[in-house]
Amino acid sequence: MNLKQLRAFSLVEMMIVVAIMAILATLAMASYSRYTLEARAATLLNAAGPAQLAVDQYFAKNSTLNITSVGTESYVISPDITLISTIAINAGTINVQGTALANKLVISLIPTIQYIPSTTTVSGLTWTCSTPAAFINYVPVSCQTACTANAGTC
Repeated sequence: MNLKQLRAFSLVEMMIVVAIMAILATLAMASYSRYTLEARAATLLNAAGPAQLAVDQYFAKNSTLNITSVGTESYVISPDITLISTIAINAGTINVQGTALANKLVISLIPTIQYIPSTTTVSGLTWTCSTPAAFINYVPVSCQTACTANAGTC
């Protein structure tokens, strides 16, 4: 058999292919890490939902946000306890603290009493999401919109 007919990849060509694959893998890992943190932030925000409902119910019944806690029977902490360190209520504000696995992310849901226009009649609560500026790139867009008005805390 003629040696000119047998062609194979040279070592240099193989090293170029390996280098390109390493660069692509690095980019993929960075994106994957970011997407993972974004998903964990959404999990923390969703975990505050039952506590948010409990505060809404307390406000509807008592017409005040003077609530520091509700009984554990009133809301259920998300079953994903590997991500959630604490869920605390202070004067109606719900603070969700993530574990180290969730990058110790902190999300706060702040209630505001809404009134019917031109009256003093209460129409209910609206909620604002807040997080430290260091975490703004990981939280859902609903938490990022409040960031433009505030510097430092979003």
